[in-house]
Amino acid sequence: MNNQNLLKCISFNPEVLAGKPVIKGLRISVAMITWFKLFMNWFNCSSSLSCD
Repeated sequence: MNNQNLLKCISFNPEVLAGKPVIKGLRISVAMITWFKLFMNWFNCSSSLSCD
């Protein structure tokens, strides 16, 4: 999926989540998706470390 298609999925509405950018049709903020992705990347890197 390219950037233009991703941008089409984002909407701004002052009545939804105080105007934060959200995924169209959902009440999930773009920031929430970004933080989740960063957390999962960190978790995957951390869990691959050996404790031996």
